Amino acid sequence: MNPEDYSRDDLVNSLGVAALCGILVVSVILWFVIHSSLRRFPHFFWRIAGAALAGLATWAVLQILGQTIDLATSWPLLSLAIAGGVATEWIVGLYHFEQSLVSPARGRLLLGLRFSALIVLLLVLAQPVRSFLESREIDREVAIMVDESDSMLMSDRRLNAS
Repeated sequence: MNPEDYSRDDLVNSLGVAALCGILVVSVILWFVIHSSLRRFPHFFWRIAGAALAGLATWAVLQILGQTIDLATSWPLLSLAIAGGVATEWIVGLYHFEQSLVSPARGRLLLGLRFSALIVLLLVLAQPVRSFLESREIDREVAIMVDESDSMLMSDRRLNAS
């Protein structure tokens, strides 16, 4: 039971989680196919296609998250997906640019770190929330202490009646 209403208009509830997982798998496979074997198309074309497929995969992940837990973000999920797709292509472009500058192991490490940072950023922007109500009784006790020492019995001579 959620005390807050995190209902969203941009969730596609008609698609089940299984269909969204299928969309995710197909878009990831097509993204890898574009990046591995279809280099005969112009460079700009496969960058746009790769960004679109990465955005579709990001959208599917956000839809799956939105159907399983609440997303408290004020951002539209489509804009997060587009940002994720463009950032994915930018990260891969940096990896290809740096191949001649760093060793292959360091390049893969940088690629993994950048993708990890992108995933964390998208999760922070999506603001996943799991809220629930829990009712329980709390027994409270109040301790009252009375100081009856000699220092408390002394009167203040500087204190006047006002």
